[in-house]
Order: sequence, then structure tokens, then C-alpha cells
Amino acid sequence: IDDELPKETKVTILIQSGAPQSAVWKELGYTDDTIREWQRDIESTQQAQELQVQRQIDALAMKADGQDEPQLAQPQRQAIPERVN
Repeated sequence: IDDELPKETKVTILIQSGAPQSAVWKELGYTDDTIREWQRDIESTQQAQELQVQRQIDALAMKADGQDEPQLAQPQRQAIPERVN
């Protein structure tokens, strides 16, 4: 008796149960190295998207404050002591 579920059913169950993508990829037969590479790519893409969203939020906040351009931090000038002769 074949009591093994078909791969398609296993993958469907994993997806419906909210299992991590890596579990689905593993079930589909991808190697750990390939899965790690894909996870790094996904993380990199997510970080780039988060940065882009943050920049858009910052730009909107600047417009709301009436600023046209980002205000860059100005270097602090230190007072130079006068020479005593």
C-alpha cells in the first residue's frame, strides 16, 4: 500500500499551513545551497524596498515641513583659540 502523499499534495499542505518558503523549496527537491541563495536574494530585495519606502516617507515629511531639499548635517566648526603673543 502506497501511503505516501503525492508531492503536489505535500506542497499544497505546506503552503496552506503557512510553512516557510524554504520548506516548500526543500519538498520540491532544491538543495540547501540554492535555498540559502534565494533567501539572501529575497532579504536583499526586501531591504532595498524598505529603504525606498523610507526615502519616500522622508520626502513626504520634508514636503509637509515646507522643505524642498533634504537638510544635510552641517559640519560643526570648532572655535580656534586666538594666539596670545
